[in-house]
Amino acid sequence: MPRSLVTSALSATALSAALAPGAAGATTWGEFFSLYGPDQVAQRLFQLALVSTRTVTELSYSDLSVDVAAGQISLQDIDMWPYVEWSDGYDCHVQIDRVTLRTAPPDSPETIRMSAQAAGVTATPECLPPSARPMVVGLGFGDITVPRLTIDGVYDMPSSGADLHIFAELSEGFAVDATTELDYIWFSPPRSYGMDDSMDYQYQPNVEPVMFLRGIELTVEDLGGLDKLSPMFPPAFTDPDTAGAAISGMLTSMLEDMNAQAAAPAVPEEPFDPFEDPYSDEDPFASPDGMPPAPEDEGQLLPPGAEAPQDDDAAPEGPDDMADDIPEEPAAPSPEEIALTPEQEAFVASAAEAWPAFVGDGRRLTVGARSTHDYGTFIDVTGDSIDTAFLFADLTPTVSTAPRVARNAVPAELLSRAIEGDADTLSEEDRRRVGMAVLTGDGAPRSVERGVALLSGLAEAGDGAAALALAQALRDTDAQAAYRWALLAGAADAHGAAAQLDRMEAELGFDSVLELQQQAAGDPEAQTEGVDLTSVAALRDAAFARLSGRGAVRSYPMAVYWASLAKAAGDREAADVLDQIDARVRRADPQAQARWQEAEAEAADRALQAWIDGDLPAEFGGR
Repeated sequence: MPRSLVTSALSATALSAALAPGAAGATTWGEFFSLYGPDQVAQRLFQLALVSTRTVTELSYSDLSVDVAAGQISLQDIDMWPYVEWSDGYDCHVQIDRVTLRTAPPDSPETIRMSAQAAGVTATPECLPPSARPMVVGLGFGDITVPRLTIDGVYDMPSSGADLHIFAELSEGFAVDATTELDYIWFSPPRSYGMDDSMDYQYQPNVEPVMFLRGIELTVEDLGGLDKLSPMFPPAFTDPDTAGAAISGMLTSMLEDMNAQAAAPAVPEEPFDPFEDPYSDEDPFASPDGMPPAPEDEGQLLPPGAEAPQDDDAAPEGPDDMADDIPEEPAAPSPEEIALTPEQEAFVASAAEAWPAFVGDGRRLTVGARSTHDYGTFIDVTGDSIDTAFLFADLTPTVSTAPRVARNAVPAELLSRAIEGDADTLSEEDRRRVGMAVLTGDGAPRSVERGVALLSGLAEAGDGAAALALAQALRDTDAQAAYRWALLAGAADAHGAAAQLDRMEAELGFDSVLELQQQAAGDPEAQTEGVDLTSVAALRDAAFARLSGRGAVRSYPMAVYWASLAKAAGDREAADVLDQIDARVRRADPQAQARWQEAEAEAADRALQAWIDGDLPAEFGGR
């Protein structure tokens, strides 16, 4: 036997022995995989990452736990002594009770999530740069104590939307909560695009973000810090009697300056040449031999000290000629261009009302903006100037003493009527408002059971948004009920319902899917009403609607019914519906396949009867 084969055989034998259950201290393969399962492997990899961080900070912790199924890693009792450039010792000491890192769980491949939460953070003042320490000490802070710190980013792959949430709490200071919601975000590569006024193509030389903002909100909660910071403000801004006028004047002046800058004419830029070498040092005006260029009149070099000949016939340069070389001053913006727009005036008015209340009772101050468009507002982060009038008109920012969710909370009287037996007397709008609030927890304490009770009737009556909300709320706790609501949401053509159906079918199993579809679809005879049997296009559309669940209750038997009629009429596109269903059935278990055979046979019999009763061979046979 060749030596290489012997070596390979021995290596394989040794590896098998090392990985066998007995080698790992386990007596069965089940115990072996409990020792080398996904959680254990992920923990080992994360431990290697922690070891690498010890090159920039001294680090110790008491416990590390990993849960791959939940997408979570937790560290307990962390001690760090970071290496900071302004200290050569161990003055900077950071202690953290718990750190939790979260990602999207494996069963949510459509979501990318990066979340970090820290609880019980304490740091010595020496961790701050020397320039920042006097202010911290002067405000009365000793060690810096942060009870909770959260950074949470979620990116949705199908929509390319993203949400970013940041929360930080400083003991005896402030709690800051910032949220950004993006309907779309990605990056545009270098490219040529539409023509300008001179009919020349524009060229974007850099990678630039493409961002549509849905909403943004910043809330500051006073935890004792306002009293410490008050001496740093002018008295007019901290006296509730004068604070409104003071903040109004400051904001008005700032917005007028921004309007003036936006109205100022832009400085023209030289067009970008994508073929020009940006790293070339060559002088484009130099002669080929590297010598200074010759005077135009002589076409040759002059001896040292000689002057170029003058044209006696040329007119002397006068003041008028010199004035032509002086660029004109751009026109100053007009008072109308500087004046505040109605949206800007409303923003200033809201600040003038909210700021005195904040400095008076020291509770919360919120600055928020929300797009007036369903698709968000495009934010140009690469422009030289900001069109403040446009942004204020599209985002309508406001200042208030409560976040948007709290301002839109369900009134106590309406909530009481909804949960105490008077829900039948509420209008559909009020039922939807209360039901959505208690189902999601936005605007009322969360109660899924009461949310289902309030929204069920609306969803049954064709409210797609209510049905989809029920499907999303119940997906993790009652998959069969969630699938049924998703079927109704799809019938109402609710955005995202079909995707919910696809995801849940993989979890439910084909047998349960067929049963739930038959329950939701109802009487097969009633489902054939409203479709023109003499139109191939109508048959094809009905087949695809039943297959996708968009605009009609998803029903594989009904999809077979319509697709069989269309295929018999010579429509090859409808045959694809039958192929897709056959592919799904092949992956089903024997019990589900037997159930499908019965359902398919019934659909086929009804299709044959409709083909005969309508004399469709004559209708589609042509001449």
